[in-house]
Amino acid sequence: MARYPKRQKVKRYRRSFYTREMRLKKGIGIAVLVVAVLAAAWVAAPHVLDWATHTWYTVVRDRDLSASSAVSESASSGAQSTAASEPAASSVPEKELEPEVKGTDIVTGLWAEVDVTTLTDEAAIRSAARQLKAQGMTYAILTLKDTAGQVYYASQTAVGAANAAPTQVELTSVASIFKEEGLVPVAALTAFRDPAGARADHALAIRYQGQEYLWLDNKASAGGNPWLNPYAAETVQYIGDLIAEVHAAGFDQVLLENVRFPSSTSAKQDYGNTNGVDRAGQLTADIAAWQARFGDAVTLWYGYSLAEVTGSSSQLGTPAAQLGVKNLLVKVPSSSTLDAAAREELTLSYQTVGTVRNPLGPTVSIYEDLRAHQDSHRRAELEARSCLSGPHKDDLAAWIDGQPARQFASQGQTRTAALSLKLAERELFEDDTGQWPVLLLDDVLSELDARRQDFVLDRITGGQVFITSCEAPAGEISRGKILHIHQGALVDSPN
Repeated sequence: MARYPKRQKVKRYRRSFYTREMRLKKGIGIAVLVVAVLAAAWVAAPHVLDWATHTWYTVVRDRDLSASSAVSESASSGAQSTAASEPAASSVPEKELEPEVKGTDIVTGLWAEVDVTTLTDEAAIRSAARQLKAQGMTYAILTLKDTAGQVYYASQTAVGAANAAPTQVELTSVASIFKEEGLVPVAALTAFRDPAGARADHALAIRYQGQEYLWLDNKASAGGNPWLNPYAAETVQYIGDLIAEVHAAGFDQVLLENVRFPSSTSAKQDYGNTNGVDRAGQLTADIAAWQARFGDAVTLWYGYSLAEVTGSSSQLGTPAAQLGVKNLLVKVPSSSTLDAAAREELTLSYQTVGTVRNPLGPTVSIYEDLRAHQDSHRRAELEARSCLSGPHKDDLAAWIDGQPARQFASQGQTRTAALSLKLAERELFEDDTGQWPVLLLDDVLSELDARRQDFVLDRITGGQVFITSCEAPAGEISRGKILHIHQGALVDSPN
């Protein structure tokens, strides 16, 4: 076997092409440059500090309009030394005591809804209040009259007593305990969307073309419901009496929801004598009547959606802000309040066979496209012995941030998207019928992180809900009950 000569390692030397004289000149130049930079910084430093001080004071002045004139003058001049105006280190001003917050005062803070059906005793009330306080909440909203017209306390009004909810809470205890725990209790009352109240007293209801029977917002077979009549003085009196009752129990702040008309503007609606007042004018008069009755004793809030605030609608006749409302509670979708970096946009598209040009187009064009597809795939269907065309092949495609969820979404994202559709379907059902359907969620939390679990649990605000899971939720549940099942048997639960 031929042998190759052994490779020799070549030692390389690094050679400098600078002479001793050149290195000396280079070092002197660098030293001169450093000295020049330090001198420039020394000269410019007072101007930089003065600019920064002026900017800081200007910001403070713009944010605090009640600041003293001395601060304003120093902000505008920027030439005086700040040290001269500062007090000596030994003279530390005493901290001013925070003013006592009255029950009707509006304070800055977070809002949370509380399920009143869980407030069965003092321990449950205090536990719920402490959980909300630990989460940083300021206002606690308790629905005491829902969209079905049920009243969740012992009302002394005839209509309220006739529509008592199965679960009744002791208002005085609830209000006092929530206040003791540092929360502002808010009584939420549904105003004119009240089918139970309309059926209990027809004098409060919208009639059907002058007939004795009631107008419904949909066909009776489709779950249509009657509404209270905003033009009826009896209706305004009834809602005002409920406000008076919750206020007497210790609720100094009341949230009125559904202060609006039904969506329909059908001529079959009989409101009685309207005196030529339009919808917006009547709602304005009702709000003014409640405000005049309670004055400063009760802080009245009015809850509207973002769409009802920003634009006019048939329910209001004008934007909500133009109804004379002093305290407007705007319900903003969670997607609008999340940080843009954390928000995900879910979109849907309807997919059918590829030859259908417009799945949502006219029926004739869809039929022609499906027929053409069927004819072109006739031989393939016979060979496959199955139908390759038809609605059973259609599907809904989900997209997250413009990417197909099927290819790019994680398991948590996929499950969150599916749950979002299910919860949206549930809310649409409630909007149409006024009743919450029973919601069954089987093992929905197992593949969700803590943030997504909180999203799911926070979106479930009403109705009866059953959730099964092999794991306990990451966070605490402020309402509801956890049941533990071991080997097919119900075991004791701490809550």
